[in-house]
Amino acid sequence: MRARWQLMVASLCTFYAMAASSAEIAFSAQIDFTEINLNIKDGYRSNPDLVVLDVTLSPDAQRRLEQISRTALEQDLTITINGRTVATSRVQGVLDTPQLNINLSRQAATDLLPALLGTATSTPPASQSGADPMLPDTAPKE
Repeated sequence: MRARWQLMVASLCTFYAMAASSAEIAFSAQIDFTEINLNIKDGYRSNPDLVVLDVTLSPDAQRRLEQISRTALEQDLTITINGRTVATSRVQGVLDTPQLNINLSRQAATDLLPALLGTATSTPPASQSGADPMLPDTAPKE
């Protein structure tokens, strides 16, 4: 009887450990992405509240993604960009492609945009600086 309990407890612990395991990959927009496209509006998308971030990975980032996805098969993989968690998905197979498409909520895309543009978050918004964000900067450079 005692052996059965030990076996059951060991099985539950193994199941819990497997269920709780997940992987994470962290990207830097400036270093790991060679191309960045943000699709804000698409007539073919079923959910208009989502935007699609299409990125092309650098060779190093592609190798990291392949290695992590290989070890995380059938587990959740959390993707972070510049320290912001943007997606978590179940890994069904090894990801060995340079292209990555990530569905984002509009709020997540808004929060991530300064990092994608490579601008500092401490820069005042255009409305505070007096510049029109739709016009090119024509101020004389010193």
